[in-house]
Amino acid sequence: MSYLSIPELLRVQNLRPDVLSTLTAHMAEFERQTGRKSYVPPDGGMRTHERQRELYADSLDASGNVKPGYRAAPPGLSAHETGAAYHLRIVGAAADTNDPGYETLAQIGEQLGMIAGKHFKTGTPDPEHFETNESTDTRRRLWAEVVQRRLWRAALVVTGVGVGVGLWLKYRPRRRR
Repeated sequence: MSYLSIPELLRVQNLRPDVLSTLTAHMAEFERQTGRKSYVPPDGGMRTHERQRELYADSLDASGNVKPGYRAAPPGLSAHETGAAYHLRIVGAAADTNDPGYETLAQIGEQLGMIAGKHFKTGTPDPEHFETNESTDTRRRLWAEVVQRRLWRAALVVTGVGVGVGLWLKYRPRRRR
């Protein structure tokens, strides 16, 4: 049975609970079927909007076109930003190879209800990528909720007093002078 290592746990700790349970089931089923292990690479779990912006900027050439072989979604459109996606890499296999293990990973992911990046219809196929089966509109709504939660937490941290003050700061109408 596959277990997540401490570095992997840190990479996936902010995934949505349903996605995290799918990830662990995915790893275990892949190992059961093939005898091979998989792991979550760096940047393979939840990403901040800032980190997604960096990855996307790195994927563009000087003229603003996506470099060949790069697969970063624009900030705000990545399922990683809402905790709805993860990457799985096979131990000993490069992601850009035609290793048959990635087809097995894709089949297992799809059986678990995920969209496999290996079978993307648009853009560059991404054999390591798996995301929930949600529309872009849903992803944008989820992202808005994530931003709202982060702003709310920031308001509480800034006040240092508590929820009552946080609510007062957040919803207090501006006075006209």
